[in-house]
Amino acid sequence: MLPESGGVDGAEMAALIRRWPGTSFFAAPTMVKRLAEDPAVAASDLGNLKTIIYGGAPMYLADLEHAR
Repeated sequence: MLPESGGVDGAEMAALIRRWPGTSFFAAPTMVKRLAEDPAVAASDLGNLKTIIYGGAPMYLADLEHAR
């Protein structure tokens, strides 16, 4: 699946995760950080989220722990 917005929109990503069980996605560390800080994601049920694979750059440990 591809987000219709073509970007990193927390509400849209949360809706897609709720819709698709076993969701996995690839993201840059900055995208993971933005999603982890987004209120729409924080308020959402992410039980369908299976895996986030990040790459392209290193990620600060504090940001990784916060995202987890």
